[in-house]
Amino acid sequence: AIVGRRLWGNASLAPEDLVSFIYRLHLSLALGDVGTWIMGIAAILWLLDNFVALVLTLPRRWPWWPRWAKAWRVKTSAGLHRTVFDVHRAGGLWPWLLLLIVACSSIQMNLPEQVFRPVVAWWAPLSPVPSLAAPPSDPTRERLGWDEAVTKARAEARRLGWQDAPGWMQWDREGQSYRYCHCSLDPDTVDIGARRELRVDSRTGQVSIWRDPSRRTAADVFRSEERRVG
Repeated sequence: AIVGRRLWGNASLAPEDLVSFIYRLHLSLALGDVGTWIMGIAAILWLLDNFVALVLTLPRRWPWWPRWAKAWRVKTSAGLHRTVFDVHRAGGLWPWLLLLIVACSSIQMNLPEQVFRPVVAWWAPLSPVPSLAAPPSDPTRERLGWDEAVTKARAEARRLGWQDAPGWMQWDREGQSYRYCHCSLDPDTVDIGARRELRVDSRTGQVSIWRDPSRRTAADVFRSEERRVG
């Protein structure tokens, strides 16, 4: 029996919709693709601004380090104007690395394929993302059911030698496929780097490996950690 139902991202303050709506508002201003691009471009500008701000704190003359060390401190005995200036400068330097990571994560969350993935691929190869098969020529063909999908996924997992127990299975409406994960029992956990995931195409029955920690490149690891931070 169905014991509950919710529409993910529904613009509502009802208890069952609140969390997903706040997430959609935070990610894209609840404006769909337009909002996603707005937030993604804002993240890119924020990333660039991090480097501009850092360069502005660097001293122009030698000795270099003693002069730059002053930028990390707040001098309270030189008047209000100097104190406010020091707080603004030092307050940006101390959390600079954290702000840089958050800005990168923001780009990855909003523009993963358009910007983040191509940039990461410049310095290390990324594993190719498997493509789902084209839909069958007969649009009336019945979709593969849950039981059949589980059977196919289990057989492929055994063939690959995956010994750990399966954690969960989800229906991906956008990709018209089933996600079969060997990981935590909770599908909302962020242990992306540890997931082993298969996809079963509901239209053709094709089973593909979508994530396997043993096959990750250095760029895959960096991408997974960015998603975890984000």
